[in-house]
Amino acid sequence: HNNGVQLMQSDSSSQTPDYERAASFFRNATAVIPDSSISYKMEARAYYKNDQPRQAIQVLEQARRNISRPPTLLLEQLAFLYLENDQPQKAIEVYKEAKAHSDQNVNLIHGLSNAYIKAGNHEQAVQMLVLLTKNEPKNVIYHQRLATELYQWASEKLEETTQALQNGTKLSDTPYATADSLVERAT
Repeated sequence: HNNGVQLMQSDSSSQTPDYERAASFFRNATAVIPDSSISYKMEARAYYKNDQPRQAIQVLEQARRNISRPPTLLLEQLAFLYLENDQPQKAIEVYKEAKAHSDQNVNLIHGLSNAYIKAGNHEQAVQMLVLLTKNEPKNVIYHQRLATELYQWASEKLEETTQALQNGTKLSDTPYATADSLVERAT
């Protein structure tokens, strides 16, 4: 493990770090101590810095299987990698698992909201963004995102309304009122 750390720290010196070799040191460390979360995290970081995100994901998934209760930071790192690699549904699953251990962690709520946004699940994104705006009421970006997601959710409801009207449904039996309420909240 320490040899891997030394190689990773050469990033700040004049030498170019050998991330592949560092990853192999961390892999050896996890073979010796298979429930050492820090070695898994460092191995994943080495792969990530070496532009090998799929390998980083595999390492963290292995950690998830080998450690009885993976640390929240490890799960957050895994969820982030899934999100960055266009796998929002898997990111949602991992963020939810991490959030179950630490439901007041703003970083997890932020990540989960991003995963819901990327997955196109506007209703769930709104729920997470409401929590974020309550936790950080002065954060303008959270308020802007909330308004955007409310608008997107309203657009979905208006599309449902249009389809229902085209099929002969009365306006009062469509989700129009919900869409109108969402637009009002977004405004």
